[in-house]
Amino acid sequence: MSASDRRPAATAAVPPQLGSPQEFVLLRSGDRDLKFTGWRLGQSTGGWDELTEVEIYASAAGRLITRVVSYRLALPLPKDFAEAQRLASKWDARRHVQIDGQSWLLIRGLPERQEAEARGAKLERIQERAATAMHESGEAALAWLKKTNDGALGTLGKAAWTEACLSWPALTEMLYETVE
Repeated sequence: MSASDRRPAATAAVPPQLGSPQEFVLLRSGDRDLKFTGWRLGQSTGGWDELTEVEIYASAAGRLITRVVSYRLALPLPKDFAEAQRLASKWDARRHVQIDGQSWLLIRGLPERQEAEARGAKLERIQERAATAMHESGEAALAWLKKTNDGALGTLGKAAWTEACLSWPALTEMLYETVE
């Protein structure tokens, strides 16, 4: 059995830079949310119309937890039509959506997000979907991340995986695929 086949926390001391374990509660779409104590090992966020976050955690009990969340950022528009028009005139009005009777203005990309936040806008996540899984090994976590992205890590998965491998000694040997 290789080191990466065993539970990561059981095979390595916690690196001091990770600090004390924290309590996390992760949203899961269509299932109970997941609560555990541990460390965030890697995270990456990207996207334009729809943002995606890939996160990798280690629980204090030695399991790896992987999470992929997709969502859209939106500015809730007030019910007052004149005020809604004033706010919407600052962005492309074709990006209005109606969800459960609430009008939203979709925010696209980091520059618009920064502009909206600089104006004091309170952005909210809408149409959020989250998949979260627990794994007994690094191989299982890597396979799950690839499965959620059509068989490849992709840019965000690779960035989160690389960060996790560099921050958690039990995953270090899994940073590269090795061929003999």
